[in-house]
Amino acid sequence: MLSEKIKSNLHNGKIIVFVYEPFDSVDDFKIFENIAHQQTPEVIYCVKHPSLVPNIIMYDSCILERNLGFINDIDKYNVEFLEDRPQKVFSAFLHHYEECTSRMQFLHFLEKTGIIDQIYISAAEQGGRFSKINKIHSTQHIFGNSDISFSSFDKTFELLNIEETLKKSLIHIAFEGDMASNVNLNIITEKVYRCVEAKMPFILASHPYSLNFFRSLGFKSFSPLINEDYDQEESPPERLKMIFKEINRLANIPFDHLKKQINELEPIFEHNLNILKNNHNNTQNSIYRLLYGTQ
Repeated sequence: MLSEKIKSNLHNGKIIVFVYEPFDSVDDFKIFENIAHQQTPEVIYCVKHPSLVPNIIMYDSCILERNLGFINDIDKYNVEFLEDRPQKVFSAFLHHYEECTSRMQFLHFLEKTGIIDQIYISAAEQGGRFSKINKIHSTQHIFGNSDISFSSFDKTFELLNIEETLKKSLIHIAFEGDMASNVNLNIITEKVYRCVEAKMPFILASHPYSLNFFRSLGFKSFSPLINEDYDQEESPPERLKMIFKEINRLANIPFDHLKKQINELEPIFEHNLNILKNNHNNTQNSIYRLLYGTQ
């Protein structure tokens, strides 16, 4: 499968295997040949292999991303901590909000409803490019009115420490970039697995039936605490409206009462974490077999 030279480089720490973005498939590992002669550790992008547990390798990429220093380089990335700040209802990581109009609609919704005060949220330049980006996307608003705005720059963060932000919130809003899809893509990303690891409920703003796929992997979701009917809606604009409606409903539940309800979900959190750990171990074993041909 792998050349002896590449195996040697792996053993000598000259190559880092970084399993990421399992969207395609290949028949062999020719991708390794491109970096075989590198003198320093390099990252290999490895596609999904049929024998791997579907999608769970996205969780592995999250761990390696952190270990490779992307988040730890605080000065370079201006990551902010929430040490002395109170717990809020929601959190969301929306640094690349300009990638899709649904995320921009989300920022507009938060400001319009006042829920911006109940969420820890990151956005590039604290949302400072919103007006400029909105003009560029003005003809592409499949999610409704293109006349949207956002000016609550002082209530957002450039980048947030992931682990601490999740601890400082009750419910995470995992906002994917594929909200415009009306088909089931059978993809679960690191945004969801972070919540599983943190043992917290989430709303998944993604393609239709994404929660259904999540459950098909053995996990449990959070109905009836969270109304998850949005997951069955194939129309992207309608699905987004249903998500906003549910966020608004949850935002109006007294904080202590909502926290009590979430604490009662501990058996679900434990179940999901056990599934994640088992899949993680299975994935590591599968990768090892693929690289070395043995357990």
